[in-house]
Amino acid sequence: MNSGIIEDEVTIPGNGEIIPPESASAELFKPNGLDKIIAEVRRRVEEHQPDISTEKGRAAIKSLAFWVSKQKTTVEEYGKNMSMAIKRQATDIDAERKRGKEAFDALRDQARKPLDDYEAAVKARLDAHEQALKEVGELSAVPFGADVAEIERRIAKLDEYALRNWEEFAVRFSLSNDAVSLRLNTILSQTKQQDAEREAFKRSEAERIERESAEAKARQEREQKERDERIAREATERAERAAAEREAQAKRDAEAAEARAAKAEKDVKEAAAKAIRDQEAAVEAERQRNERARLAEEAATKAREANKAHKLKIDKEIILALVAYEMSTATAREIVAAMSRGEIPNVKVIY
Repeated sequence: MNSGIIEDEVTIPGNGEIIPPESASAELFKPNGLDKIIAEVRRRVEEHQPDISTEKGRAAIKSLAFWVSKQKTTVEEYGKNMSMAIKRQATDIDAERKRGKEAFDALRDQARKPLDDYEAAVKARLDAHEQALKEVGELSAVPFGADVAEIERRIAKLDEYALRNWEEFAVRFSLSNDAVSLRLNTILSQTKQQDAEREAFKRSEAERIERESAEAKARQEREQKERDERIAREATERAERAAAEREAQAKRDAEAAEARAAKAEKDVKEAAAKAIRDQEAAVEAERQRNERARLAEEAATKAREANKAHKLKIDKEIILALVAYEMSTATAREIVAAMSRGEIPNVKVIY
């Protein structure tokens, strides 16, 4: 069967070469630059009359397909080489751009450095003044409970800041210095006054406690003397009553024992001896009872004095705490007295 294809058409369809040399391939990769090549390949593929009934016809089909692939490979290789060249060029451009940018930045920084140094020095100077002004203001923030030494230290520090060259900040420092100085000296005066009041209160309390202690001791001695005199008087009265009773009993015994004179005389002697012993025993018993009473009274007195001293100590601690909150000593003492009497609702002093 005649396929209508000559031998040359099987190996090289048409004239074979439709793609220009690579040196002239730049136009192919512009927008729609491959249209002519694709159209020519399409024309040759569509004009080819395939014959699969013969070996030659099948070889022609294979040769045509190989030729089309070769056109594709050539175009791909051209494009790849051009793309790589463009990428290398872009890389070189970017590297040179980077080198130029770094050089220009360095030259710009070098050109600006005197101004930057000047501005940095100005900023550092201004920042130092601002920080110093802040520190001056912070000196007025005296902690609660600060003593005289701490306040005087802050005043001395403020005086040191006055020696500083404040330049254009002189007016601001002067205003801040006046305000802080006024506040510190006011607090110093108040603190000294409070310290003096506390010392006066301590002396007054010590004198009061000493006075009350002396009065309590004198009262205890007076009461003890009165108890001793009363006990002695009662003992004498009991002894006299006992003696009178014994004398009456002896008289009755004598009258009843007239008939038994000898025995009565003996009984009287024995009774007298026994009476003496009984009197001595009674006196000793009374002495022991008095001693126990004295010891009990002494223990009770000590307990009362200890309790009173404890209450005085608690009251003093409360008064000192109230005075620490700038309350007058007299008012603090009245409040504590009212608390002790239960006159303040919902408040109880625990001794």
